[in-house]
Amino acid sequence: MNPPSFRLPLAKTLHEQGRLQGQQPAGTYARRVLEQLLIDLSWYSSRLEGNSKSLLDTQELFLKGRSRGMTKTPQCS
Repeated sequence: MNPPSFRLPLAKTLHEQGRLQGQQPAGTYARRVLEQLLIDLSWYSSRLEGNSKSLLDTQELFLKGRSRGMTKTPQCS
């Protein structure tokens, strides 16, 4: 049996070879899809209520916490 010090480089090499080039960490793709879904659902819901914000404004509101023309994040009362 090989001592652990000899197995470590092999494990590291196999890990690097098994990983796809440019592969993202686990959950990253799902998180991006979910974020876009939430933005789209929010925008469509707002449109049904008569809101005139654009899809870009809605996306900015989700990502930055505010949209163009807002100076402060709205406070709940």
